[in-house]
Amino acid sequence: MQEDDDDLQFFDEAFRGWLTAFHHDRELPELSEEAHAAFRQTFDKRIPSAICTTIGAGLRSGFLQTTQFKVCVSHSGNRPWGVLFGQGTLWWEFFVQLAEAVHIEPVARAAGLMIKLEDSLMDITLSRQHDLIVYIEAKEDAGEARALVAGMHVWGRQPQAQQPERAKDDSLKKVRYLQRSRPPLFSIRAVDYAADYRVEYAADGTLTLEPLTCSLADAIMQTTASMPALISPAPGAPATQQPLPNLEGIDTVAHALVERCPELDLDPGTGTTALNAYATIAGNDIIVLGFMQDGSLWTELKDFSDEQCAALLDSFSTLPIQLDTKLRNGKRSGRFWRTDKKRTNWRHLQPDLLAQAVSTFLDRIN
Repeated sequence: MQEDDDDLQFFDEAFRGWLTAFHHDRELPELSEEAHAAFRQTFDKRIPSAICTTIGAGLRSGFLQTTQFKVCVSHSGNRPWGVLFGQGTLWWEFFVQLAEAVHIEPVARAAGLMIKLEDSLMDITLSRQHDLIVYIEAKEDAGEARALVAGMHVWGRQPQAQQPERAKDDSLKKVRYLQRSRPPLFSIRAVDYAADYRVEYAADGTLTLEPLTCSLADAIMQTTASMPALISPAPGAPATQQPLPNLEGIDTVAHALVERCPELDLDPGTGTTALNAYATIAGNDIIVLGFMQDGSLWTELKDFSDEQCAALLDSFSTLPIQLDTKLRNGKRSGRFWRTDKKRTNWRHLQPDLLAQAVSTFLDRIN
């Protein structure tokens, strides 16, 4: 179809523009035609043209907006995310994510829902006010997606009180996202793979993923139809669910940490935690930075040596924050960072500078 050809051409032009803008931004050598062709050939082996065509349609319609090497959806509350990072690594699953956002947009519009990308560590969310209706996870590889869901079934059967404090398993991390935001619908997308579920939450903190017997679009319409306050809430009316946890800003911090420090393990934590950034230091898994929902920032110091404490303070000296690393009764423990003697609010710090400080610290001690 001519329209599909036009959409694919739109994507091709955008893709070339992303590569050019990224190389310029990172002061990398300009790509030759041969290098671009080789890069695109590698891309086409992993990402089908159907996904590219769908993204192109979203760009042509204006639902997807692009600047430099970044893309965002046009719904309010979204920010642009880069399709490349590091020294030119593609964010492969982001293309699956963008295509699914375009695919689900007409359904969201009909149901009066807002689409967000990278929302509280979730890939795609559909919500209205404080009511999260759908969480969509995106993966590139279908096998990885199937394994993720299989793990979620296992972890979902465990009461929260019996789950480990740290979620090393990606499946447990996704279960944690569901447990703290409690959307009634969960979906997962990958290249040549899609699965949709209704999520049942029990009082003991367990959850069950029940495969949908209808399309995701029908399930969304049925769910929103049963929540009339969601579609046309009265002025001042309370949300139909409990307010979502305060995770504002955590996605930007997480992406900055991942780009600067790929060796970190980012964990959603439990309770009032927004994110814990773990690093392996001298054989110990340590929370280098813990981000609380109230804005507090802390570091677990119990396994730090005097030299490591000194390296930490020196690495973070470019930021307007301080940390008391002195021994108390011969021990160190988790300590909160402070600014002008008050607890630091991590939302007031520049994510890139914070990530650079972590990177500098890890380079110095490893």
